[in-house]
Amino acid sequence: MESTAQNKELTLSDIAQLITTTRTDLEAKIISSADETKRGLEAKIISSADETKRGLEAKIISSTDETKRGLEAKIISSADETKRGLEAKIDETKKFLEAKIETSVHELATMNQNQFLELGKKINNVENGVEEIKLDIRKLKTDTKEVEANINKKVDKVDHNTLTYRVEKLEKHFAQ
Repeated sequence: MESTAQNKELTLSDIAQLITTTRTDLEAKIISSADETKRGLEAKIISSADETKRGLEAKIISSTDETKRGLEAKIISSADETKRGLEAKIDETKKFLEAKIETSVHELATMNQNQFLELGKKINNVENGVEEIKLDIRKLKTDTKEVEANINKKVDKVDHNTLTYRVEKLEKHFAQ
């Protein structure tokens, strides 16, 4: 009878050791699998973020180039139009001066001053337009940085939620 009791103790001891060994092996495999999954997800997220960043940068550069070309064309067109307008006004002024030689020097100076003031206003308008373009470009750069920051925040949240879900699942599994 004593022999049967010893066999039972050995068997229970062996079972306990087997359970401990199995548990340790499972924990190691779960940790290894979780690490491997995390590395894979991190690589995919980084790749996706890089691809998105490259796409956004290309769109911004393309948009900036288009805007620049459009504005340059408008400036050139405006300059040509202003030039033609000024040339027409100069011709009118010449004819007027030839017809009215008796006009006083003071009256001629007043007319020239008014024309230069108009030209100064037009130049100021062109300069203001260039400043607005610079502000728009700065805003585009700021918006790009904000989009990149938001993407990074979302990536971190996805990582956190995925790991939380896995931990909860593992806890439920081991609780059973």
